[in-house]
Amino acid sequence: MLALLDNPAQWALLRANTELAGQVVEEVLRYDSPVQATLRYAQEDLYLAGRRIAAWDPVYVLIGATGRDPSVFTDPDRFDIMRTPSPDHLAFGSGPHYCLGTPLARLPGLVRAGEPEHRTTMAVRGLARLPVRPG
Repeated sequence: MLALLDNPAQWALLRANTELAGQVVEEVLRYDSPVQATLRYAQEDLYLAGRRIAAWDPVYVLIGATGRDPSVFTDPDRFDIMRTPSPDHLAFGSGPHYCLGTPLARLPGLVRAGEPEHRTTMAVRGLARLPVRPG
């Protein structure tokens, strides 16, 4: 919602073309990924950038900037709901971690009603609070 409200032309485009809702979700996730990092465990002994990682060592993987990679996305810092969606982004959870907030992009006529408050965690980026009101 924040990306749409901060880009009124894109918000108007979505309201006029509601069939773009699914595409908008993918662009929002690419543009401002809620997941910034994830923890994984090495499956075998390996060396990465000259450092040894033993099997089952925890590896903290920073993935938040993957949606802004200029070698993958043209003009990656621009929010564009007409961008061809990328099915391979890393932001979208699955199963019990599926983002329940994605349907909010389908609500027409919202405007900001105050300043957003960001979460203060390192691993998951997102808003703790986004005041809105009907427009």
